[in-house]
Parts: sequence; structure tokens; C-alpha cells
Amino acid sequence: MPNPDDIISSNLAKYQDILELSFSRFLSERGASGKTQKNYCSDISHFLGWTVLTIQSRNVPIPATHTELIGLMIGYPVDTYVRNIVTAGTTILFSNGAARADVITIPDGNDLDRVIRTLMVNGAEVILGGNDGTSVVGTYPVMPAYAFIVHPRTMFTLQNLSGYKDASQYRGAGPNEYGRYKSLAIFVATDPSSLGIGAPSVANSGGASRAVTHTGGTADVYQSLAIGKHAYHQVRLTGKSTSMHVKPVGSAGTADPLDQLSTIGAKHTGAGLITNQLWLASLEHAVEL
Repeated sequence: MPNPDDIISSNLAKYQDILELSFSRFLSERGASGKTQKNYCSDISHFLGWTVLTIQSRNVPIPATHTELIGLMIGYPVDTYVRNIVTAGTTILFSNGAARADVITIPDGNDLDRVIRTLMVNGAEVILGGNDGTSVVGTYPVMPAYAFIVHPRTMFTLQNLSGYKDASQYRGAGPNEYGRYKSLAIFVATDPSSLGIGAPSVANSGGASRAVTHTGGTADVYQSLAIGKHAYHQVRLTGKSTSMHVKPVGSAGTADPLDQLSTIGAKHTGAGLITNQLWLASLEHAVEL
């Protein structure tokens, strides 16, 4: 039986080519525009290239099992897929104006209050519980909350809002929860171009302003997403979400006449769906320089 480390090390570049091709086909099948395909494929190519170089340089341990390797690589496209589902909601609010092209202001307390009010009026249930606080000095009670996913640039603005509480100041924070503003539990996640699922940004898409982060004088627009309970779901179509496929040396027949290649791959089978558009709310806004 070949050593898993040897198989992994000798075929990392091959895995990268296969995953990049698969992701490109996935975008095409989803009807993504040529520009979107180009940008996303560039993003995943950079990520996979970093993964290969990092593993080969031994800056991180080589995965001990095939499953660990697949876990490193397949999480990114799956996260991107989920992100694209939840950010396609139709309940959209703007920090100013009535369209993305108007946006030139950073989010404030009034904007976040509108997000909370919109979800409450629409009947969305909260995801996270609250608490009555503790007797420890400097700690606070917090209300039940919706999940609010923001970009790191947005987080620095929210921390300065009156009423913001850091997660260290209350009990019962969710995993990776940074803080709360009233009925919003704030989670930080970068755009997939920076290797995460979360809050996307669109350069050069807002109004004319050099007072905020911009591209050539046109504001870059960031999207912060508030999610109510049961707003969207993922479905395992075959009873499992991801399966692993290992092919030993020589199994490719004439495609590998010198019996040099072993391959390891994974297949993700599932679907995602927004189950109620009214229980998701997106706030589009600018961020500080």
C-alpha cells in the first residue's frame, strides 16, 4: 500500500489543476458571467497555489490522511457556493440612497436598527440566545440575536458604535462571535477572495466619493448579511455531503502508461436554498479608509 504522504506530496500540483478545472465548470453551469468566472477562478487558483506551496515547504504538517488533504481544499469552493446562495437574497437595505450606485456612507446605529426592525417585522426568529448578565464588574446582559456576518473592515466601524458590546463582556457568545449590537450577533468573515465564506465586497460600484474606501473615486460597496432562523437550508442529496475517491497507481490505464499517477479527489453532492427571503437582510454600505 503506497504511503499516503508520498502520494499527496507527489500529486499536489495535479490536485490543483483538477480542482481549478472542476470549479470553472461549476461556475459555467451556474450561469456566472465571464468576468465573474475569471475573477473567481483567479481567487481559487491563488488559494490552491498557496495551499500547495505551504504544504510542500513544510510550513504546516503534511496531512496524515487523504481526508485531511481534501478538507484543506474542498472547504473553499463549498463555502463560496453557500455564500453565493445567502447573498442572493432580495431584502436589501442601503446605508444611503436607494441603490448600490448611491452608496457612499459607512454604517451607523440607524442602519443596524433598520436591519433589526426589518427582520422583526418580517417575522424572522433569532438564532442566538441572550442572557441576564453576571455580577462581575464590566459585564452586561445581551438580547437574543440574529447572526450578522460582516467584513473585517466593517467590524472596525461597528466597534465604535454606541451600544456595541465586545464578546468578552457577556456570557453565551457563539463560536467566533466578536460582539453584539442590540439584536445582532456579529461574526467576521472575509470575502472568498480572501479565503472565507463571508461578507462580499464589490469594488468601484457605489457613488462618487474619496472619503471612504474607493476605486478611482468611486466607493467600494461592502455587504453585511443578517440571518434569521431557517432563512436558508442545505440539503444532502445522497445522504452525505462529501465523498472521497482514491485511485491507486496504474488505475488510469492508457491515460497513465508509465503507472506514475495516484489521485485523490472529493465530490460534494448537495443543494442550497433560501427558504424565506424575508428572513435574510443585506445591508450594503461603504467602509472607512
